[in-house]
Amino acid sequence: MPSTASDPLSQDGVKSISALLAGVGVPSILWGEYLLTVYGVPTIVGGIDFVVPDDKMLLAVATLKRSHLRPCPDLDACIVSGDRSPFPSPAFHMHIPGSEIDVSLRLHSETLWFIPPPDKPPSSKREIGAASSPYYLEASSPELPPWRPGRGQGAFSSHGSPVLVPRAHVLLEAFIRLASAFREGHCNYFLQMVTYMAEYPFDDGLVNIDLLSKPCRTFWDKLEEAKLPVRQLVGELQRDLGDA
Repeated sequence: MPSTASDPLSQDGVKSISALLAGVGVPSILWGEYLLTVYGVPTIVGGIDFVVPDDKMLLAVATLKRSHLRPCPDLDACIVSGDRSPFPSPAFHMHIPGSEIDVSLRLHSETLWFIPPPDKPPSSKREIGAASSPYYLEASSPELPPWRPGRGQGAFSSHGSPVLVPRAHVLLEAFIRLASAFREGHCNYFLQMVTYMAEYPFDDGLVNIDLLSKPCRTFWDKLEEAKLPVRQLVGELQRDLGDA
């Protein structure tokens, strides 16, 4: 079943952080494993990640520091920021008291740089409806899957503060681009995210691959054909994206 309000990883917990940032004028986009569960991917969630505009990062950090969250006790040993992390370290993170769960902030320029950030936090569902943005939608949107046994939690409930998420094709494009950008460090992690997108959101009919950029669509098509080594495909992707 979906997480409950007493769970530090509950929808209400995510909504409260989004609302906290929105209250000081910082728009935020849900990211990471938690975002995958919204798209129905059955993955383990260890924290809550948000992407914020670069020019709002200092304000977002100051806002979290004034909240109930606690500072990270050891940045070097922490799974979020230490050398053991399977993904790039966030710009800033704190922890939920009484748990190891992190709340992380990531720069827009390091995650979703190929699309513009939201101009402002959402204040109503009307502002973030399907026709309002080609890049984002609200986490309670009917375009997202419902909760299903053995899958991720699916769409949020419609009560409480709105939370923005990237549209499915944007998320897939981000993972493909990140696999190219972090080829020497975290490529395998982002390729695994691409695999998750193929196995769940794409199979659910949630991803319009016609909306991918040409280099990412070419990579996707060749990956699906499975005729060439992945290493070669990533090299061609880097060349096409100008990351080589």
